[in-house]
Amino acid sequence: MSFDKAFELLMVNEVNGMPDGGYVNNPDDPGGETKYGISKCAYPDTDIAGLTEDDAKTIYHQDYWDAHQCDAMPWAVGWVFFDCAVNHGAHEAIKWLQGALSLPADGVLGPQTLAAVARVSDPIRAARDITLARDEFAATLSNYPTFRHGWKMRFLNTLIGAVQWTTA
Repeated sequence: MSFDKAFELLMVNEVNGMPDGGYVNNPDDPGGETKYGISKCAYPDTDIAGLTEDDAKTIYHQDYWDAHQCDAMPWAVGWVFFDCAVNHGAHEAIKWLQGALSLPADGVLGPQTLAAVARVSDPIRAARDITLARDEFAATLSNYPTFRHGWKMRFLNTLIGAVQWTTA
């Protein structure tokens, strides 16, 4: 699975239709100041306004892709998991992954979860199930009415990318 392709698709999700890498500082967003999807809340020591796309790519590669062994996952699962971890946090993404694999959802990406990912027989179905759990979670958030449309578009675009690049 290719980090470069995942990063390319992630940037579509993060900056689609927004100027300058999607720099925003929306008071309804608990992440606060954000650019390329990197938030001040998650990276308090980072100059968000001055963040470059290469800086964001390095963060995503180290803190999300490599840290969660996405390259060892089937594309559909790894890509959806990666986008979920970026958008909602790794702990939630791991629980959704575990649920899709019929494992106890403890939010820890340990050897049992990684072994189950390696054995997954239908990665697209797993990606779909992760997406459904993600959508159910998002609907419980207090800022869901504000971000619902954008999140739903992101969730669908991510799942479409999982299917397209699995069958390409």
